[in-house]
Amino acid sequence: MTARSDRRSLLLRQLRTTLPTAPAPAGGDRAEAPLTGAQSGLWVIDQIDPGSSQYNVPLAYRLHGHLDLAALDRALAAVVARQEALRAVFDAEDDEPVQRFQGPTAPLRVVDLSTRTGADRERELREVLRAGSNESFDLATGPLLRVVAVCLGADEHVLLVVPHHIVFDGWSVGVFLRDLGACYQAELTGQPADLPALGGTYGDYARWHREWLAGEECRRTRDHWLTRLADLPAPVDLATKPRRPYAAAPGTPVPVGVDATSAAALDETCRRAQVTPFMVLLAAFAVVLSRRTGATDLLIGSPMANRPLPYTRHLVGYFVNLVVLRVDLGGDPTLAELLGRVRDVAVEAYEHQHYPFPELVDHLAPHRDTTVPPMVPVTFVLQDAEQEVATDWPGLRIEVEELRVDGTVSDLTVSLAPGPDGLWGDITYRADICDRSDIEDLASAFARTVREFASDPDVRVSSLDV
Repeated sequence: MTARSDRRSLLLRQLRTTLPTAPAPAGGDRAEAPLTGAQSGLWVIDQIDPGSSQYNVPLAYRLHGHLDLAALDRALAAVVARQEALRAVFDAEDDEPVQRFQGPTAPLRVVDLSTRTGADRERELREVLRAGSNESFDLATGPLLRVVAVCLGADEHVLLVVPHHIVFDGWSVGVFLRDLGACYQAELTGQPADLPALGGTYGDYARWHREWLAGEECRRTRDHWLTRLADLPAPVDLATKPRRPYAAAPGTPVPVGVDATSAAALDETCRRAQVTPFMVLLAAFAVVLSRRTGATDLLIGSPMANRPLPYTRHLVGYFVNLVVLRVDLGGDPTLAELLGRVRDVAVEAYEHQHYPFPELVDHLAPHRDTTVPPMVPVTFVLQDAEQEVATDWPGLRIEVEELRVDGTVSDLTVSLAPGPDGLWGDITYRADICDRSDIEDLASAFARTVREFASDPDVRVSSLDV
């Protein structure tokens, strides 16, 4: 075992032994809170590899129209004041990590490229986005959110938003943009921001979660996962090149999707089989993985929103939890039989999604290989269609700006989102272990397999053209 993995194991043991055995008392300093289970995992990683940018969450948007930069700066400050997690910094107190919500805030940074033209302007824009996306954070000193407005002209800007994952997840994207847009409008009009009242803060959730971790429901949830994942199979391994420690390098994402016709057929399959689109897509992905690895007992990771309390819907913060979906393709099932198996697995995962993945890894103690993410190096994501999304702001039309992010965590992630013309997204992967041609082939096979699920449910998996 390497020195780095020794240190990681020690930190995890320290975290586990400092979990309280009874609910924490009410009251106390409301300006600080314990870390949630998921946050603890990221904090441990940062202690091992401080200054890494792999858990930055960069987002970029192109704004067309007149942008009042002073109003945007004030709106940003209002959002940080409203959303406690964006003021968090992280430290250790008596060997136990703690988050405090009185950290510094960073004002809006403005970069003016309006005097540049053509290729020079585009090249400098890409460099600003790349540098801003990859600049590291110090969890102990903060701030853990940076926002940069790049001025390309009088009526064109690119807004770069970069939080650290320990205070921000996928659901937070829509919440943050909604809050920022409402506060920006309020700054322009002088009226109060039209936003829902917050029934609690991220600190409230963190304190509740720590009590939950010490309770009976948590123990039942833990026991479910320990039983469900007993006799773990080997992690899915799609590598076609030798693995080297700490050598992860991202490849250019490969587009993947299901066109509108296939998406409509998929909806009919869901109605007929009484499953969700996520279940069909997961089953199709499992078939493709099985065909490429020869394995019939597969572990696939999938992030779930994990916002169990009603007020958390309106909060920015790190709630998401990675769950392990164990898909059984043994016995050459029909597509209908496989969908039934996946449905049962997914429903169980939804019901038990709150147990922190880092704690699960620590309990199961799988073989720690520094070249492979623990347990589930392959993940599947379907964005929630009901998640709050950004809308245009007063006088501004907003478009998502493409970003190339240098960091990579998993071996491979398929990420899809519903849209007006089907389900589309991309596959991110490690170019140090996979060739792009292999990932393009996997994307094509996935689309074909989804179509197969929408045709004859009595077809057996072995007969599919995958």
